Amino acid sequence: MKKSGILAIVAVIVVAALIVCAVYVLPSGEADKPNDRNGSTQYVPSKNYEYVGEQINSSNWNYWFGNLDLPGVSDSKTPVKSGDLVELWKIADIVDGGSMVWDVPGSAICIGDKTYFFRGSEDALYCVTTATGKVIAKAECVSDSVYNMAIAYGDGKIFVPCRSEGYTILRVFDADSLKQLYLSQPVSGGEVQGSIVYHEGAVYFGTYNGDYACFSSEDVDPSINNEEVQPLWILEGSGWYNATPAFAGNYCIIAEKGYDIGGLVIYVLDSKTGAVLDTHKISHEYCVSGLTMYKGRVYVAANATSDSSYATSEDNRGKNLVIHSYEINSNGTLNISSEKKWKSDIEDGGTQATPLFYNDRLYIGGGGSTMGTNEPFTVLNIAADGTMSSAYTDRSNGVLTKSSASITTAYATEENNYSVYIYIIEYGTVKSGDNTGLIGSADIKILRDSKGQTELEVVGTLTPSVEQFAFQSFTISPDGYLLIRNDSTLFCYGPKDASSAKYTAEDVENAIDRVVTQISKGNYVNFKEVGMIEYRYASLSESEKNKVNNYKELQDIYCTVSFVISDSEVIDIKVPRGSIAHEPFFKISDDKSFTRWETKSSGVWNIWEDAVTEDITLIAKYEQTVKVSFDSNGGSSVNPIYVGKGEVMGYVFEPQRAGYTFAGWFSGDTEYVPQHTKISSDVTLKAKWLGNHTISFDSNGGSKVDTKMQVTTGMEIGKLPTTSRSGYTFLGWYSGDTKYTDGMTYSVDKDITLKAKWGENSSSTISTSKGVTATGVFPGNVKISTVVPYEFGSTVLKIKQSAGVSLDFIQITISGDGVSGDLPISIGLPVGKSYNSTTVYYYDNSSNSVKTVSGTITDGILNVTLKGNTTSSGIDMVLGIPSGSDLPDYT
Repeated sequence: MKKSGILAIVAVIVVAALIVCAVYVLPSGEADKPNDRNGSTQYVPSKNYEYVGEQINSSNWNYWFGNLDLPGVSDSKTPVKSGDLVELWKIADIVDGGSMVWDVPGSAICIGDKTYFFRGSEDALYCVTTATGKVIAKAECVSDSVYNMAIAYGDGKIFVPCRSEGYTILRVFDADSLKQLYLSQPVSGGEVQGSIVYHEGAVYFGTYNGDYACFSSEDVDPSINNEEVQPLWILEGSGWYNATPAFAGNYCIIAEKGYDIGGLVIYVLDSKTGAVLDTHKISHEYCVSGLTMYKGRVYVAANATSDSSYATSEDNRGKNLVIHSYEINSNGTLNISSEKKWKSDIEDGGTQATPLFYNDRLYIGGGGSTMGTNEPFTVLNIAADGTMSSAYTDRSNGVLTKSSASITTAYATEENNYSVYIYIIEYGTVKSGDNTGLIGSADIKILRDSKGQTELEVVGTLTPSVEQFAFQSFTISPDGYLLIRNDSTLFCYGPKDASSAKYTAEDVENAIDRVVTQISKGNYVNFKEVGMIEYRYASLSESEKNKVNNYKELQDIYCTVSFVISDSEVIDIKVPRGSIAHEPFFKISDDKSFTRWETKSSGVWNIWEDAVTEDITLIAKYEQTVKVSFDSNGGSSVNPIYVGKGEVMGYVFEPQRAGYTFAGWFSGDTEYVPQHTKISSDVTLKAKWLGNHTISFDSNGGSKVDTKMQVTTGMEIGKLPTTSRSGYTFLGWYSGDTKYTDGMTYSVDKDITLKAKWGENSSSTISTSKGVTATGVFPGNVKISTVVPYEFGSTVLKIKQSAGVSLDFIQITISGDGVSGDLPISIGLPVGKSYNSTTVYYYDNSSNSVKTVSGTITDGILNVTLKGNTTSSGIDMVLGIPSGSDLPDYT
């Protein structure tokens, strides 16, 4: 259920500040430091938590893609020419792309005249004045390195998904003071790569390799700041990327990326309980984009491939961009028969961007893989039935971007055919002169689009002062500033003249004319767009308000929706004619479950798609609930839940018991699976437990294994550790005559020690197809490969510096059980019969020095004996010999 703010008007005093263009460096200072985590007590959020509702009438940018009511769309008066765009401040850190450590600033959000962002180099959350970058507040916010720290705002709080090894911990701060309020219990799956969003009292995010989570925004115990709050629900998965949810009433719709499971999966869940209402798998298509609702349909952008070898997020090849859309049935299931589909014919295409909608146009960027794709920025037309058709795609000079488009409607009028301005940043190319391939060059682009336009129009280009690759989208502040992050730097751009961004009475009049004209013609206008106009009007001085001569016309477009909650509670909401209503918040007792809205004539009203065209009364319909109680059978207590009769039970927090693993909820022999099982009557479920045990390892002469593996009786064993022994092949781990392997069921109810079994290797010679040979004590499965090493690699540079002469290089890799740097290897190099130098240079990791060894030449083969550098799979060696050999022809 929802809290309405359609007609809430907040008086805002707008102060124009003189903007000074400068590179901003954050000052040092003590951050507000939270205490350590406290997970000893269960902190359970309230069922009917009455959150502080975000005003619909605002232009805040609450998460990296704006706001969920009108994603990516602002009404701010941003500069629309590159010459008018000035860099005001920036936060620049150094990217170490080689080590994949990202101690850099994250994406920004803008609330009022404030900007919030996380800075990885300091493990700190910042609140600054947008216009100047001046620090208002700073708080310690500990996190492992993440590629981009996205944050979100809502309920007067800032939400930061911090990485802690293989988990994400949500840290929650007061938006005014940046005092930490609480944190979440850990969510498995590593970091959040993509968005985190706030929606009506809850926070939603998915981890890159694991689960999707929903937490209440309630501060359960305000007296402490380190309570670990339980989730409202967790959906187990294989990973999520850019996983912005779409909402249809009380239904939350998300898409699992699907790379590890053969295709993306769309889930429809009860947003409050996490009950899974429907799933739809699309094989051979993969989703790394957020979902969007537009006119009652959910849109899913995917990367399709017919070749499973390209089914990874890193591969740039073999994909096509496909966009699907579906209607949502009143019971929360996807209407598959309603599907509309558009497929790009760009080869090696795809997208990471989230579809943006305005005025029956869909805007989407490309960049479907780690280093981008050939998919250019594309604009589609959306027909009344949801059919998508191409408006334009510039194939030859198109803009290649991973950005989701950010647009402003501030200058759209009927006279200019409702022109909007679009801000994106290229994902970039390797900067000229960079030999590392780690420095990118990505320009900012300003585009203009209007209704019926058929060609790409670029009206501005700007190169950031610090160049790097980029995948992010623009944040547009309510007061007309633009914030964008590339891989190293967060920039704030603004107008040369700050006063030009201030809304005037004329601007408000033009905005009113725009929506009133659109509505009078029967065109769709989002309620959020009208709400932003109300916000701008409320921000004017009284004298300026008096100059707005058409404000009454704006009031005349409203209809009244009366939500009948009960015989004693009716909530009236004003909604623009032709728009979709926004549900109010209301409390529900445990004995009732809300099912739907109905009109007085008993017609079902789908709140997410049915447009309001006149005053209307909607009546809440309920059904009786049944009670599900839990006997934790020696584990921690679990509170009962209430489920609509015949409906799917929601998420249930798993109990804990020392020395045991939870194995499910049962009634007799029947298992009840939270989020999936339907409940028809009151029931008490009993926890099933399996004993935990430890496996120790005796390497029996091999490399020492200190790991002790935790296992559970009756469940699969995980990946067993590896051990090696020079000159021997590892035959497996044994307990007596029983061999233990990855994934087998642990059948004993006790701790055990496994002993390594070995087979001795024999001497043999192996060779490449180009004639390089190696002789040594090798296993039967030994492999050899050669390449020319990277000329700017550190090993090659060290050898060149030590030798002082021109060298030919070869890198040899030998892999197999028992192959290590402890045993000598005889190498044969085809150098040519006219070659006579017998000196070989190589780098020895054990002594961290360059060494030389002399060999012999027989029939054009230089033979030399040495020891390689041990790797995880065998040995590796980079060899240099004086130039003039035939060696380059054989590598």
